[in-house]
Amino acid sequence: MDEQRIKWSEEIAQLREQQGMTFKAIGEMYQISPGKVSYLYQGFLRRRRLAHYRELHEKQNQMTVSVKMTLGERVVLRRILSFYQSRVCREDSRLSRMENPVFKEPDYVTAEYLERQFARLEQEKRCKAEGKEGLSTKTIDISNLDCYTT
Repeated sequence: MDEQRIKWSEEIAQLREQQGMTFKAIGEMYQISPGKVSYLYQGFLRRRRLAHYRELHEKQNQMTVSVKMTLGERVVLRRILSFYQSRVCREDSRLSRMENPVFKEPDYVTAEYLERQFARLEQEKRCKAEGKEGLSTKTIDISNLDCYTT
């Protein structure tokens, strides 16, 4: 959406929400149809919802939680993260990685970070177990990972 339409949609939202004007009255002011006014207003609402969603995710990504899991559980979680990443890449392959906003989304960035951290933990755990007979059933404490910073 170009700058003019964004500006109009913000003005329309203000007129609609603060002054209670109808789409027809707003359309007459801007010399556009009520349908176009509604379309611009819906675009504004969509952008506001997305901004709220991103803000909420950013706040959640700053919170830390403590989780203990077995190596097998961690391996399965890593596979799920890899599947998510490959699916996102496949669905949004028409843009380069630098241009694509999906690769900057908090969910994707966090999944990428977690996948790297889990790979490192798995490698460390397997290396420690090489000298022992079989793998330990002891849980891996990932509570010290700062997995929400990029």
